[in-house]
Amino acid sequence: MTDLPPDDADIQDSEELWRRIHPSWWVWDDKISGHRLSSQAFENSRDGSGTSVVLSSESSTEQVLGGFPGYGLAALTAGAARAAEQGVRRVPIQDVPGHAQIEGKKSGPIKRRLVEASKVIATPT
Repeated sequence: MTDLPPDDADIQDSEELWRRIHPSWWVWDDKISGHRLSSQAFENSRDGSGTSVVLSSESSTEQVLGGFPGYGLAALTAGAARAAEQGVRRVPIQDVPGHAQIEGKKSGPIKRRLVEASKVIATPT
């Protein structure tokens, strides 16, 4: 049996997780003749912690994108993250309402599953 990543059961599967998207994570794809999210968008943080997200029910797009000109916004549900063998847990940060992290090891196939489960709310510029 594999160790499951940390997960907060009080975060419902239907909760939408918002991920701020750096412009370099928005890449051209010849197969679709358009832009798509790169799997880099779901890397764990450089310090080894999980992928930073915000619970949509506790924040606003203005709060997430404010101060980050050119960035975009993607969304996926907590259930989709869990279906990709990830955990979702609150990690409070001052002045970031509803901050959480998608926890767990993110191999290439897992990052691709997260990308496929995501929808773009605002495209990076």
